Amino acid sequence: SLSGGQWRRCSLALSFGFMDLISRRGRLRPSLLVLDEPLTHLDRSGRTLVGALLRKLLVNGENIGQLGSTGISAGTIILIL
Repeated sequence: SLSGGQWRRCSLALSFGFMDLISRRGRLRPSLLVLDEPLTHLDRSGRTLVGALLRKLLVNGENIGQLGSTGISAGTIILIL
């Protein structure tokens, strides 16, 4: 059984992973990423890591994938509820 924070981390990993997968497999580039309360149920270190990742994406436009590509581009809108 997973804790709330573990579920949230899995959910975020799946969201980012799916965006990366569809961008690599085809010509689809997602233009919208909706994160519904991404920091809920995370401990302090989890909130810090997710916040740092989102800041890195927004400020630098850097990639999150290990191979240097990701579904998130400069044209992607990230909506955090």
